[in-house]
Amino acid sequence: MIFSDDGYTVLVDGVKVELLRKEFLLLKFLYMNNGRAFSREELLDAIWPHEFPTDRTVDDHIYRLRKKLSSFQDIGTIRTIKGLGYRLELKEPVEETPTPVPEEIEKQANELFDTYYKYGQGKALRELLTNKVLGLALNEKQETVLLWLSSDFRSLLDRLSDSGNAFVPLLLYGFVEPNTEKVIDIHNKVLDQVRIDEKERMDISCFSLSLWYMKFGRPETSLQLVQQEIDGIRDIHHGFFPFLNVMKSAILFYQNKLDEAKRSIENTEILLRQLPYLRETSALRVLQGLLLIRDGDEKAGREKIEEGRGLIRQSGHTYYLLFIYQLLKLLLPNSGASKETIQFYDQAGERYIEETELEQLKPKIESQLFSLI
Repeated sequence: MIFSDDGYTVLVDGVKVELLRKEFLLLKFLYMNNGRAFSREELLDAIWPHEFPTDRTVDDHIYRLRKKLSSFQDIGTIRTIKGLGYRLELKEPVEETPTPVPEEIEKQANELFDTYYKYGQGKALRELLTNKVLGLALNEKQETVLLWLSSDFRSLLDRLSDSGNAFVPLLLYGFVEPNTEKVIDIHNKVLDQVRIDEKERMDISCFSLSLWYMKFGRPETSLQLVQQEIDGIRDIHHGFFPFLNVMKSAILFYQNKLDEAKRSIENTEILLRQLPYLRETSALRVLQGLLLIRDGDEKAGREKIEEGRGLIRQSGHTYYLLFIYQLLKLLLPNSGASKETIQFYDQAGERYIEETELEQLKPKIESQLFSLI
């Protein structure tokens, strides 16, 4: 395919196809990311970044593109990926840079990858990792991150099925197993029996386990886990430090220790001005929204929560919605929110679980996880 910005046309097998502007941009985006699946939300962000269309907008444009390209199915087709969105599958090779990447450039790219990930810059990460001009070969960690960013849990589990990775299935397990006591037990077994690195240990202990202890009605244990990690950190630039403070604020709110929660949220706001981590900032906005609802301003509270959800979309870390929706499920009832607001976010969380087919993946999650303990 040869794209021409002049007139928004694309040359396919020697035939010029005329497109509308957004059709052209959508097809070009899918072409530049040949073989990668994108959710409707990701396509909206990529093609309609400053507009407010609906998911139906993407479907309509895909329908028209398929119709205009129907004569060229032997070259490529836009496929629907159930529970996720769409991807372009080309039978012709996409031009790639044949020149080997110098070792120094690869090293700098890897350092940039780590920085983008630390600051929650998921979209920048995706651009870096999928940029064919750079010609970078992805390592296993980077390929895994790309699947996380897209909430493509099925492909993620498939990729890690023979790797002995306990971290991914364990994190997902809590969202598909209704027996929270069992979830906690499995977490502790993994921490005790499976060899994991320090980052994974902290993720499991603070991101996951502390959440489930809160759900189980043991917030004091959650707070103990989080505070223990905070006390062990000597540098605020430690990658987990902002999240630990967000989590501490959430636990204090859950315990109805509102004065402490407000102080913790204020301190975390100051911290995130110095360290603008998008993921953690999105969670902080949600907590600030909950405080507004608790203070009687539900309209302003929902606006702040929506700001948080918007930051997740901006960050490109869609998997973080797992954490956000669980947090809202735990904390909204404590905020005094109306039934309508609680139901709205419960349904949003259920839609996300449905779109990512997470419930259907429970047997695969359990199989991979239980084989390791």
